[in-house]
Amino acid sequence: MARRMVDVELVGDEPPRGEPDPVTEWLRRVAATGARAAQRVGAVVGPRAARAWRRPTVRWVALGLAAAVVVVPVADASRERTRLAALAQVPGLLAPLHPGLRVLYTLPGSDYGGTALQDGFLVGRTVVDALSLFGENSTLVALDAATGARRWSTTLGDRDAWGDAIPRCAAAGGVVACEVTGGPGRASGPTVTTTWAVDPADGRLLRGVTYGDHVLAATVGDLMVVAQQVAGPDRAPASGAWSVTWRVTGQDPATGATRWTWTGPAVRVAAEDEPTDPFHDPTDYGADLYPVAGPLRATDTALRVGDDTWLFGAGGTVRVHLHRAGGWALTETRGGSVVRQPLDLGAVRARPPWELLLDDGTWRPLAGTPLPAVVDDGSVPDAVLLTSTSGTGTTLTAVDRHTGATLWQAPIGPPVVGPRFTLSGVVLDGRVYTGLQDLRAFDAATGRPLWTVAGAGGWLSTDGTLAVVLTTSAQGFPLGVRTYALADGRARWTADVRALLATQGKDVNLSTITFGLPVRHIGAVRADGLVAVLG
Repeated sequence: MARRMVDVELVGDEPPRGEPDPVTEWLRRVAATGARAAQRVGAVVGPRAARAWRRPTVRWVALGLAAAVVVVPVADASRERTRLAALAQVPGLLAPLHPGLRVLYTLPGSDYGGTALQDGFLVGRTVVDALSLFGENSTLVALDAATGARRWSTTLGDRDAWGDAIPRCAAAGGVVACEVTGGPGRASGPTVTTTWAVDPADGRLLRGVTYGDHVLAATVGDLMVVAQQVAGPDRAPASGAWSVTWRVTGQDPATGATRWTWTGPAVRVAAEDEPTDPFHDPTDYGADLYPVAGPLRATDTALRVGDDTWLFGAGGTVRVHLHRAGGWALTETRGGSVVRQPLDLGAVRARPPWELLLDDGTWRPLAGTPLPAVVDDGSVPDAVLLTSTSGTGTTLTAVDRHTGATLWQAPIGPPVVGPRFTLSGVVLDGRVYTGLQDLRAFDAATGRPLWTVAGAGGWLSTDGTLAVVLTTSAQGFPLGVRTYALADGRARWTADVRALLATQGKDVNLSTITFGLPVRHIGAVRADGLVAVLG
């Protein structure tokens, strides 16, 4: 067969000569559309309008109006795409949802991946989780977030070294950072702490370090924070209290390079028994190190040694030092304000359990519990949102985090207990949405109600455009989801998740339905353990 040579000319992004560029062509079509529309109007309204159309001014006004009809929706769509792209970085926000909700993929509950999809965390496009099954070593498992396919698995080490303690892992500094503290199967005595850094691409172990007793570690932000006793006896003296000194170091998790170091003063400690910690020696003192979680990513670290607690900022500076018998639990509000709660609540029943640190250094009791916001874009940085329930109903309160003054209060429903008590919130674009029995929207600056959908409450989430509400049976078992427009609360569409996971045409029972974690989709767990990702 003869082959015919074809001349090919390579061109850049410029349109061919003699042809208009896409923008010019689009404007030409708009003009033509406007002209046809105006001529049709002229034919309808009569000769006088037709004569007016011949005037250049009239034609240009008509063409401008026709172009505006097209340009405005296009501009609005572009702004909405830009807004949703920015919101994609907000933890917990769902990927855009559509009425045709379907099963993207499933994993059997007996597989490692099924557990990872429920309890893991996202590193780029990979879901990672540390799994410890009975009698087996701890294994780090990685799945493709889009398909559920297993990418790699890595054994962290011999579980006999730390007994029944389970490694905790998180994304930090571009790697998977893990740490565990425990004893070798004994109910008391010295413990060991081990940290690891793992490459999220292939599961390769980059670094592993094992420390002795009186060492704690926690992954906070992009660092591995390590705290250790550097002075004082290793074990309790024969009687009485004794003094110890601790040092805290912020390290690069992959290389171990020191980013900041703090060495504290000598503090007095006394032997105490911690019944919740089976590896704690009752003749030793209590200590704890943990990331201080807020509505956004945690970057602060709290260290408790006996009755003293320190809160460190991202650069290792001490933000707060507290001394109290039994210690404090610390958390953060949106905007970074600190909230404290006594660890031994039984001894302070007459006092409010939560207190807010004000700008002047004083603590203000909070008459309520911080709202559990499942999605928070940080657009309400200066208000602490609280919920409180009395005999007349449940109230949402906004408190100024700088002064402690009450900004506004709004009722969000009657007092509800039992399976239908599903209090959750969403903070997005300067609005607060609550899902307690009724679905409600408020202006976060003033507390002004924007809209209410009676009886539509439930566990709540969003994709940035829709409010997504979990539907349950009268007994509290999950059934599916309903969606409402965030703009005005109008009902959009519903999905029966049981039907989506039906076997042989029969509906099945569900154990849970989750929103947005670890992947940006709706997750469902069937009663037989099957885990499904929906989108």
